[in-house]
Order: sequence, then structure tokens, then C-alpha cells
Amino acid sequence: MVAPKGTPRLDAVHLDLTALGFAFAAAATCGLVFGLFPAALAWRTDGRRSLLGLRGAGASAGSHRLRRLLVVIETALAIVLLTGAGLTMRTVAALARVDPGFQPDRLLTLRVNLTTEWTEARRRNFYADLEARVSALPGVTAVGLAYSLPIEGSGWNSVFVAADKPEPVRADTPSGAMSPVNDGYFDALRMRVVRGRVFDARDADSSPPVVVVNESLARRIWPGEDPVGKRLKQGWFDTPNKWREVVGVVNDVRFEGLTEQPAMQVYMPLRQEPSRSLAVIVRTAADAATVLQAVEQVVHGLDRDLAIYKVQTMDDLLDASIARQRMSVIIFITFAGVALVLAAVGLYGVVAQGVTERTHEIGIRLALGARRGHVLALIVGQGLAMALAGTVAGLAGAAGLSRTIQGLLFGVKATDPATFAAVPIALLAVAALACWLPARRAARLDPTKALRAE
Repeated sequence: MVAPKGTPRLDAVHLDLTALGFAFAAAATCGLVFGLFPAALAWRTDGRRSLLGLRGAGASAGSHRLRRLLVVIETALAIVLLTGAGLTMRTVAALARVDPGFQPDRLLTLRVNLTTEWTEARRRNFYADLEARVSALPGVTAVGLAYSLPIEGSGWNSVFVAADKPEPVRADTPSGAMSPVNDGYFDALRMRVVRGRVFDARDADSSPPVVVVNESLARRIWPGEDPVGKRLKQGWFDTPNKWREVVGVVNDVRFEGLTEQPAMQVYMPLRQEPSRSLAVIVRTAADAATVLQAVEQVVHGLDRDLAIYKVQTMDDLLDASIARQRMSVIIFITFAGVALVLAAVGLYGVVAQGVTERTHEIGIRLALGARRGHVLALIVGQGLAMALAGTVAGLAGAAGLSRTIQGLLFGVKATDPATFAAVPIALLAVAALACWLPARRAARLDPTKALRAE
């Protein structure tokens, strides 16, 4: 299923008799409605002229204009949809190249919630026992415990202030993602220590409060300075919270999804900030799913009443974060493919019909010495003129569509030059092929047989 999680009433969507009946009725209605046009033309045909075989009686100028207009519209629609497909495809490709700030492979994640009955001391013991027992499982190489998971969202954003900086006005007070984590969190995610150190046994619940910050925060709050040894606290200047010493700087991690730039992040030792909501991150030597049952047994061995939820690998979490963009790609490609086929078939049909109606004229041209290459170029050129008109109209429509889907795009502009150049070239190439097939047949006509054609 490519639809993103949380899509309303997604489970209720299925194929049933009602949907099939609607599809059948819609198809029948389209057939009847569009069948009226040729029927009306046939009704107005002069039977006497047709019986006499007079040329041009079989198709009026109005019918020719209608056919060409339909081809232009089909081509324009194909251009619009192909542009949307191109932009969303480039978006997904750009997302695949984004560095999330950690290594997502072979990571199993799950969540548990501790009720209010769990005291801080009991929570700390639970964290220590859980980390020790999961770390001892075969195939487990690192265990991280945290309040929040990367990509999924920080869940706790708060203002903070630095002790060595002037007190800012409240409207300009910086804010960051606050995340209590255990000592093994950074190793489990394979994060990079830029400066200083990360948490260890020195940062007990009775030790002086400390934090680790990310590079974005260090650059913003202490540009050109060494942040290690500086102090900050969560809240306003006059908030009676503890000042925490910065002991290290780590690389940026994308907390709010791949499409959002890394925010300022403040990591606190889980022992000093024992959260009730807990995400467990298990790095394994092989497939992460192979240790799931063992990890669940460890959790229930510590407390059989604890509910385990949101069990997923980090790769699955990353895939889910871009499901919306992937679904858009599939939708655009599907409709664009159908539109392209319809445009090509329509163009082929119109050109082929034109060749049939102009068989006598083509025979005269060939009899008078026209080169077959000239006939070929004439037919193809007239077909490409329709495709070119549709392309111009389609590009105008695509420029408007691209701005409406701006929210789906990432790493590519709504007016991306490469996409807006590649799509018309591709469509005109298909159009040239659709025109060339009947044009080749026209160029190979025998002038004697063509002159006899009625």
C-alpha cells in the first residue's frame, strides 16, 4: 500500500459492485455522449454527393477542426500530467539523497509508556535493566533509549537561553527540540561527535546537569566559539530551571521528517530527565526484525503489563515519511501514461484519417514529381503542428499546476528547467513517431492506384 498512514477512511476503500457499476455507467455514458458527434456529422452528410463520390463530401471542415482540437487538448493534458510526474519523481530522487544524520539500516524501534505510578527512581532502574538485558541479546550491537525518534518528530519543543548571552526579548527567544536520551543513543544511531563528549557514567542523576547540543544550535547560539563548557537552560531567563553545562556537540539529525531542515536540538541524560514515554532503538548485526520477539520478551519480563506499540524498523519509518510523495509519483505517472497513450493514438488516428481522405491529392503530388521525402515531411509536419500547439498550451497549464503542488516538492523548483525541457522533447518525439507511421504509408503510395482512389 503506497498511501501514507493516516489517510482518512483508507481501510474502507475497496472494489465492490457499486464501484464496478459506477465504472461501467461512466464508460457507457462516455461512449454514448462522444458517439453523438460522429452520428451528428453523418446525419448532416449530403447523401447525393456521397453517392456521386465527390471528394471532400465525407468530412466537413468543421469535423476536421474538431478532431484537431481534441488532439491539441489531449496533448496539452499529457504535457501537464507528464510535468507533474517529472517534478514528483525528481522530488523522490532528491529525498533519497538526503542525509538524515544517522544510519537507518538494521535499526529496530518500538515504544512503551510508563504510567504515573512509576516513580523517577523506578523509571531509572527500568531504563538500566532494559538496556542491559537487550544489549545482552545475540545479534544486538547497541541499544538507544530516547523520548523521541528521529524523523518521527521531537515531541518536546521548548525555548531555552544561554547563560553567557544577553537576555533576549521573549519574542526572539530561541527554541529547540528537547530529547532525553541514554548513553548508548548516539552509538545506536551512529551519530558523529563533533566536539567534546557524549553522556557516560559520570552523568548520574545526582551529578551536575549536562546537555549535548547539535551543530545547528552551536552555530546559532555560539558562532565562532567553542560551546563546550557553556551553560544553557530550558525555559525563560527567569524560569527556575537548572542551568546545564554543554559537554559535547553532535551532528544534526532530521527530527521532523526528511523534508524539514534540522532544528536546534538539546539532548539531556535520561537519568537526569527520566521520561515516562520511551522509544527503544536496537541496532543489530543482521536483519533488525529478527530480534523483535526477543526484545518484546525482555520488556514483558520486566513488566508484563507494559504495552508495546509503534514497532517498526527505521527504514520503514523513513519510507513512511515520504509515502505521500511516492503516492503522488505513482498517481501522476499512471495518469500521465494514459494521457500520453491517448494523445499518441489520437494523433495517429487523425493523421491516418487525413492520409486516407487525401489519397487522391497525394497521388497527384507524386505524379507531378513530388519526392516521397517531401510527402513524408508534409504529413509529419502537419501532425507535429497539432502536437506543438498542444505542447504550448500544456506548458502554460503545467506552470500553473506546478505551483499548486509546491507543497509536495522537495529539492526541485516548481518551474524546474530540466523537467520543463525534457517533457516537451519526450512528448514531441512520441508525436513524431505517431505521425511518421501513417506518413510513411502515404509516401509509399503508388501514384497510379492513388489517382484511381475515390
